[in-house]
Amino acid sequence: VGIAGLSVFDVVLFFHEKSQELLEALQVANYPLLLRLHQVANFFAALGRRSLLRFPHSIQGDDLRKVPVDGTVHELTSTTLRFVTALHDYHKVTGGLLHESFQVAKELILQPEELCEETVGNWLNDVVTDLVDNIVRKGKTYEDSTLTAVFLMNNFYYIRGYLLISPYADLIRRRTPGIEADFRQKVLEQQQLYCEDTWGTLAELLRSSTPPRMGSVNVPVTLAKKDREN
Repeated sequence: VGIAGLSVFDVVLFFHEKSQELLEALQVANYPLLLRLHQVANFFAALGRRSLLRFPHSIQGDDLRKVPVDGTVHELTSTTLRFVTALHDYHKVTGGLLHESFQVAKELILQPEELCEETVGNWLNDVVTDLVDNIVRKGKTYEDSTLTAVFLMNNFYYIRGYLLISPYADLIRRRTPGIEADFRQKVLEQQQLYCEDTWGTLAELLRSSTPPRMGSVNVPVTLAKKDREN
């Protein structure tokens, strides 16, 4: 599932919003045609539901070996949050697709959005949880612990920034009130680890280095008389 897969939700939203007009236009049609229309609506709704339910699992299973060499924000983080943001354009139907009592009624309308808020909140929580889990496991693949700290810090900061501006921000806060503070703490922890690793490495270098002995450098200790006069 990705931005390209949103076309499925375009169809579902079309049936949801235009159901009354479609049914009125087909009142003069025979029953088989109405049945076929309902089957088409069901097909796309089931496809959209399946895509949403699989999305958190696809995040969790993303290849751990694919990490940026400089520890910047991972493509998985940015594409996941872009998809969730774009999905808000279909908020009228996403809740109905995710709801446990999912079905397309004979009027081609899904469950009302206001009855599905908790379901959407649970799905968002699964997405963020699986994203963080995958990013943490990716971070462990770096051989340098400093890069691990940089990678996690950048990704946690990106996620926290998204949570502040997301169209789902209010819903996320109601579902998990302390989520922003939690990510702020995650960022601070990685900053601290980075500083400890950096200063620890520097201190080790200073301890291991020895100043050169005077006799070991090919530089005259005193200048010749003619050099002093010059």
